[in-house]
Amino acid sequence: MRTFEHRLRFIQQDRAQSNWAESLGMSEREFTALFTGPFPDTASLQLLRRVENANLNWLLTHDGEPFFVNHHLSGEAFSGTIQAKLEYKPWQVYLCSLAEHTMLILTHPAQVEYKGKTVDYQQLEIHVGPGSLALAEALRPSAEKGQVLVPHFSATEKKSIANGQLGTYGLMRNGVTLKTECHVALPDSLHFPDKHEAKDQADTILLKVLMALLEQCLAESGEALSAENKAKIISTLYGFSGQMKMTVTDLTPALIRTAIQIMHEQNQ
Repeated sequence: MRTFEHRLRFIQQDRAQSNWAESLGMSEREFTALFTGPFPDTASLQLLRRVENANLNWLLTHDGEPFFVNHHLSGEAFSGTIQAKLEYKPWQVYLCSLAEHTMLILTHPAQVEYKGKTVDYQQLEIHVGPGSLALAEALRPSAEKGQVLVPHFSATEKKSIANGQLGTYGLMRNGVTLKTECHVALPDSLHFPDKHEAKDQADTILLKVLMALLEQCLAESGEALSAENKAKIISTLYGFSGQMKMTVTDLTPALIRTAIQIMHEQNQ
């Protein structure tokens, strides 16, 4: 991607020019000038930065990654930044992992002025840094309001996001929600154990989350299980999670539903 036009095409991805121009609030002439003229003016560059989460340094010089990622070197800086943001406005939080390396995606409806016009867009920020107990506590109030979701990204997708390879269009469906299935993060699942914290405390939280997810799946399906069958499912999943070294953020309703199905098949 040696030229500015090639890099701009990368941000465009599979969108038709007319659709992309409309989403940016640009006239046909303004949009065509992005590709045919010299480098865009400051207003157009800032528009791409906001609406697409584009890394302007990469767009102009090919230095860095295509999309902007906020990297936090310390747990204190990370948790402080997130706490301040969540106190300022009700961001939708997507918790991609809560471990030694934590990635959060924050989204919020926003507007930007562009050459006398108001452009509606979905503000998106990607934050990566060390997980900590302070970060978990900063997220807890939002989780209690149902504003923290856990997206079911693959490990490869998480790596692409953290490395700045996916922008707003690549991540969002219709500019509103992430392009992947998500489940609501339970407040009790927002737990990052300190290195010297006893393992049994982390295990207790894992069991609580498993039980809560099981009850959630049963309520959604209207199915009733005996206490014995519930215990059998929890025991199986607890053992499986230990073997796979899973954390609470790896637990999903789909995993619970699979366990229920397997139990029914075994009981036949």
